Amino acid sequence: VHLPGDMKTYTRCGSPEYMAPELHMGQPHAKPVDIWAIGVLAFELLSGTTPFFHENLMRMAEKTREAEPAWPEGFDAKFPEAHAMIGKLLAKKPAERVGVEGGVATLKADPFFAEIDLEQLAAKKITAPYVPDLEDEEDCSHFEEFDDEDDENAGLYFDDGAGWADNF
Repeated sequence: VHLPGDMKTYTRCGSPEYMAPELHMGQPHAKPVDIWAIGVLAFELLSGTTPFFHENLMRMAEKTREAEPAWPEGFDAKFPEAHAMIGKLLAKKPAERVGVEGGVATLKADPFFAEIDLEQLAAKKITAPYVPDLEDEEDCSHFEEFDDEDDENAGLYFDDGAGWADNF
């Protein structure tokens, strides 16, 4: 998993909670940062929080670089295969992340996926383990209400009508 000619980039964008240690350190990076983000997403989906969360962004970056994930109590017992796989995705050294050598096939071969028919999953022929009852396509009753007025960052990004993003 390398850019052509082992090229790396210094581009830094994304949610700080999902950024790999090398991004927080301003180092050149390549696709292993994406592998890291998959690990953060898997962690969050199973635990409800990201592994290095802190309200202070500088402290979060420090935890990402130096600390171990904040595993919820009993996570390893409840999700042993996921715990092992996420640990491999969140290796601090990019070269040690699962999938860097051998690509996505290495990740698919992980014991976490042993009981999942990935071809059936890709064909959308597997029923989700939980399907909420919805009134219609716009039913948001399973989500918490969120008031933008309570969010200190609300309105930070807005379309001012200048058209700066029209060609994206």
